[in-house]
Formats: sequence, C-alpha cells, structure tokens
Amino acid sequence: MSEYEALAARMRSVLSSHLWDDDLKYLMNFYEGGEKDPHYYIGSLLAAHFNHLDGEMQHNLVETATRHLLDEKVGIYNVFPMDFHQLIGFLKFEGNEAGIPTSMPMAGSGPTATPSTPWPSSPTEGMKKPTDLSSASCPCTAP
Repeated sequence: MSEYEALAARMRSVLSSHLWDDDLKYLMNFYEGGEKDPHYYIGSLLAAHFNHLDGEMQHNLVETATRHLLDEKVGIYNVFPMDFHQLIGFLKFEGNEAGIPTSMPMAGSGPTATPSTPWPSSPTEGMKKPTDLSSASCPCTAP
C-alpha cells in the first residue's frame, strides 16, 4: 500500500470514527476545547464526493445536507445555521467578521455581491425540501 493510499484509508477511518454523528447523520466539527460545533458545513460533502464514507453514510450525509444547506431560491449554503453574530465573543470575531445576522454566507456573496434573488428576511425564509441535490442550481454562475 502506498503512502497516499494508507493516508486515505486512515482518513476514511477517522472521518467515520471521530467526526460522524449518528444522531445528526453528518460529519460535524469541533471547537478547540473539544465542544461539538453545531453548524452544518458544506465541506463535509467532500467526504462523500471522494468516497471517504461508506454508502449508507454518504446517503445520510447528502440527505442531511439537503434538509439543512439547500435553498431552492439561492443554492447551497456554506454553513447553517447562520448565527455567527451570536458567537462573536466565543469565536473572537473582530469587526464584522461574523456577518450580518440575516445575510446568507455563500461563496461569492458579501457586501459587493449582487444577488440574483432578493435576500429573505430570515435565513430560513422560503426553504423547501427538494428530494435531492441534483435539481439544485447555483445563482452565482454568470449568465
């Protein structure tokens, strides 16, 4: 087994044993002190894309991402819930690093971004549950 194959096998093992949450059906992060971070991050989907999870875990991870990260009107969120404004002290954010409470953290968004759809009044307004991610489209792509 090559060095990289061994590393990939170890990564698969660690993802499943340390980061997988059986109750949430998602790969969860942890804060420095060991406390579980309650946020769902888009980066966890890379484990499914690169086949670092078994089939059932991959399926559950995508289903969970569909429920928590996918918004038909906007695309897929980078993180949910979008409550970093409540964690400014805990995460030691400075200035406006936490963002505006009703903004949607997404790739390509920010103060200079021009959304193709109006911002909702809350991060979950209008969220629906599509059956899978294959029907999702990203409004961030150029026309």
